[in-house]
Amino acid sequence: MIEKARQRPASKVWILGGALVSAVALILTAPAAYAASSPLAQALGLRSDVQSTTSQYIDRYEDRLTVADRRELRSTARETRIQLNALVRTVRRAEARDTKRAWRDALREHASAADLIESRFDDVRSIIEPELSFSEKLSAFADYSSAMQAFESLGSELSRRAGK
Repeated sequence: MIEKARQRPASKVWILGGALVSAVALILTAPAAYAASSPLAQALGLRSDVQSTTSQYIDRYEDRLTVADRRELRSTARETRIQLNALVRTVRRAEARDTKRAWRDALREHASAADLIESRFDDVRSIIEPELSFSEKLSAFADYSSAMQAFESLGSELSRRAGK
């Protein structure tokens, strides 16, 4: 009589660990793959992230600022929102048309938005930075770095599609 080899039941820890590793791998690779295939998704995500971060900063630090600085901060937020909305519209149009010219237009709009955001960031930094603690400054720098990384990623994808 042939005996079946005994199989040890998988421990719960190994099953949970394997599921966790699989989930993390999917979470880390799926957004990058989707974002690379969809500039519109990148632009929408960027707009959403920048707008929510801007709103959080206004809510969090507004009471520490003078009236003139508050007005400047709100004006900057409005300009940024308008520019990012224009970027999303242009990318949406480029995806719908899918021509080199449309992608070049989106790339130009991206460059315009990047210039505005970089210049306005310097203005905002000069207003807010004196009011922030060291840890708040680090957090703000991390937020800025993350947004600029997303901006560069979108620019690279638009450039690739524009054939540049």
